[in-house]
Amino acid sequence: MSADALLQRLPASEAAILRLRVLEGLSLRAVSRELGISPMTVCRHEKTALAALREPSDLSTDSAAMVLTDPPYLPRYRYRTGRTVPNGDNDRWLLPAFAELYRVVANNSFTVSFYGWLHANKFIVTKARHPQQLHPISPVCSVSNRCCTHSQPLWKAEDASSGEADALTQQSQILFLSHGGGPLPLLGDAGHRQMVEALQTIAERLRPPSAILVISAHWEADVPSLTAGPQPPLIYDYVGLPPESYEIQYRCPGEPQLAGRIQALLQRGGMPAVLDASRGFDHGMFVPLKILFPEAHIPCVQLSLLKSLSPAEHLALGLQLGGMAEENLLVIGSGFSFHNLPEFFRPGIGPDPGNLAFEAWLRDTCSNANLSEVEREQRLLHWDRAPHARHCHPREEHLLPLHVCCGLARRPCSEWLEVPILNKQAGMALWP
Repeated sequence: MSADALLQRLPASEAAILRLRVLEGLSLRAVSRELGISPMTVCRHEKTALAALREPSDLSTDSAAMVLTDPPYLPRYRYRTGRTVPNGDNDRWLLPAFAELYRVVANNSFTVSFYGWLHANKFIVTKARHPQQLHPISPVCSVSNRCCTHSQPLWKAEDASSGEADALTQQSQILFLSHGGGPLPLLGDAGHRQMVEALQTIAERLRPPSAILVISAHWEADVPSLTAGPQPPLIYDYVGLPPESYEIQYRCPGEPQLAGRIQALLQRGGMPAVLDASRGFDHGMFVPLKILFPEAHIPCVQLSLLKSLSPAEHLALGLQLGGMAEENLLVIGSGFSFHNLPEFFRPGIGPDPGNLAFEAWLRDTCSNANLSEVEREQRLLHWDRAPHARHCHPREEHLLPLHVCCGLARRPCSEWLEVPILNKQAGMALWP
């Protein structure tokens, strides 16, 4: 029996399983044994799963009632005999294969995928490739538009094409802000006056949060790290400024329990997050929060960036945070949409064409409701291809908090604010 003949005789769900298993490097004969279909003869023109899924004559969009796949975990595992797992060191198939998987699976159906913890971020990012699929919160199995771990019940799959955000995400308010130059916004600097006013206006629109999670551009770590002290001290991570810069106080409490829950969530998603009980709050956190919430009574946790500065990993970090079930949480990405220090102090105060072009691109990327989430993700993954990207960000650490916010939000921002800071145009995004 030829591969084509076999596939035509199988139900769509089994055919999808078969094709994906072939992609892993198994022969149709081996897969036939798994499905209990034997004996059979495999023709020499048998297709790979990727080729079969792409054929219009095979599975069409939204045609599979269920897909179950157990792909290579990418661990480069080697048995004692020297045998290796097919494709165990090759991830080139990952994005195109899962893009086709999400294309063929129907809404109100199941997509179950088992994969390894060590490279969970790569699998999580693939989920964003299909515009009707929301992102998984755990790398054990995904259920159409939702995802669960083995310890959680399967949630009913719902049609996400209506654009409704995930209920968990709706519980969180999300804000990306440009936090200005060091402590200058708190010292009455004229170049930050409109920024301070913008943050005060934003504070009036926000629902009073029960807790705040801040992703600051001023903390990079090898793995996602969270402040876990009950009263973290302030870190005055700037030099050469007036004495009052080092006397600023913001005595908000920490929230070790929240930090622990976020750590557990990230670890379930394959991210080796750690708690840091000695780490304090840097100025990327306390400067904007002193403007937004001067009373300093709301518990706060700070989350680091990754030293890799990988756009994909920071989008994946945001995707994984989408599994938070915290009520009334405010998530703040504290960075700067323009961060080229020499340009802030270049003589002359005329408009900067490169700055304006990049800001226009960034505004459209974050707020354009006509973009699919796949298109939005692709823009953010390749942000350095935007107009004058490296002029605005010679190093991207101040942009990446926005990636985390966008990965978490999974929808266009409801408001994009343009604010002049130090004679440059800067942006802020709000997902209420």
